[in-house]
Amino acid sequence: MSVAKRGEWYHFRFKVGGVLSTGVCRNPDGSKTRTKEPAEAYERQQRRLAEGLAAQKTQAAIVENYRDVMAGGKRLALADAWKAYLAKPRRRQMRERHQAMVKGRWENFLAFLRDQYPEIQHLQEVRPEHAAAYIGHIRTRGQWIPADVREFASKLDWSIGAVLRAIANGGKYPETGSTEEKLAYLSEQRQKRAKKWGKNRVATYTDEGVQLSTAAQNNYLATCAAVFAAVGEEAGVYDPPFKAITKVENAPEEREAFTPEDLKLIGGKATGWLYHLFMVATNTGLREGDVCTLRWSEVDLAGGWIRRRMLKTGKRVEIPILPALARHLRTLPKDGEHVFPELADRYENHRTSIGCAVSRFLADLKIETTREVPGRTRAVSVKDVHSCRHTFCYLAALNGVPFPIVQGVVGHMDSAMTRRYMDHATADAKRDALKAIPDYLSNGNGTAVPALPPAPNTPRAELHRLVDRLSDEMVEAAREALARLVE
Repeated sequence: MSVAKRGEWYHFRFKVGGVLSTGVCRNPDGSKTRTKEPAEAYERQQRRLAEGLAAQKTQAAIVENYRDVMAGGKRLALADAWKAYLAKPRRRQMRERHQAMVKGRWENFLAFLRDQYPEIQHLQEVRPEHAAAYIGHIRTRGQWIPADVREFASKLDWSIGAVLRAIANGGKYPETGSTEEKLAYLSEQRQKRAKKWGKNRVATYTDEGVQLSTAAQNNYLATCAAVFAAVGEEAGVYDPPFKAITKVENAPEEREAFTPEDLKLIGGKATGWLYHLFMVATNTGLREGDVCTLRWSEVDLAGGWIRRRMLKTGKRVEIPILPALARHLRTLPKDGEHVFPELADRYENHRTSIGCAVSRFLADLKIETTREVPGRTRAVSVKDVHSCRHTFCYLAALNGVPFPIVQGVVGHMDSAMTRRYMDHATADAKRDALKAIPDYLSNGNGTAVPALPPAPNTPRAELHRLVDRLSDEMVEAAREALARLVE
């Protein structure tokens, strides 16, 4: 027992794991002790505490060392995780735009860690509780707003959405620059945007707290889970932090097809590239990007086919050119690579301007393009450029085009997607067919309707009534007698 009296009080002294511990011994009430028995009890208590702490530290060190050994001694920094993720082989390479969206979601998670858990620097240090905290924020308050963005919004007196848009507007954001350099950059980008769109278009982006759609929430979760799944093992992550988090059940608001009345309005008012866009999209089912970047080398006017590899899926499709589209294409000049040069330029350089222009055009025609959805901060788009794709499937089903042909033309990887698009026609066909059934109860507005017509009183009708009263044997005898009569 390592206790000794020094002066008036007893002191303890011992080593655990090579670490020396010393101090004054105390009574159970916390006061210093002058007697040996409580001093020895206190020393035993302190020794047990020291041994337990040493064991915890040893276990933690064993776990960390095991991770390092299994990972070849490497620790993957959070800042390097995205590059390592991109280097992994995949079945289909991401397109540039899609890659930028996925990267943005991953960087949003990194911004969350920087602000909330600055001590975390490596991938293997991220725990399930960190993942749960981030996804919880995504589902309740939307994307994480970085601390520096909040600071800039305050200093510039902008909305947070305006700062985010200015950062992404173009040029090179000075990630490592001074605050003054970053503010100067943001101001410059804001001025460029104001000059391009008009002053009232600059700060119209929603502040934080925007409720994301269930699809967007699941995309943030899927991105983080994918990065950890791809590079986690080599970084010593054997229990991926996002693995136990399930996706939110997705109940998307489906876009609506344009009605025949809508199409007549659009055809009568659309001009220029807007007319090109609607004409091709509604006659082929191609997506916006595929219409805008359509090349003459993909159009066989003589044979009547459009053959193209779709941008989104990479699937090759062959689409018959319908007569109306063929007439339109023959009026266009063929002096360039793209069928619609202006649309191609807009898609490559000012992509969002296409959707904005279409929305304004449809609004001018009094065609309702959005719908309020409970629990969502913003109205949901239900009629836009993509509705042309639904319209193509709708019109095909309405006119009896077999399902496999429609799926082959629109290039859906999943047959369920094509069926959903064609359901527009199914609903209309059912409604139109059922309209033929008379409303004998109320005429639809509570007023009486004409009575049922009286049963006819003719010899033929009387014969029908008599036959209905006969037994099966009597019917057979009557049938034989009638057969002989008509012979």
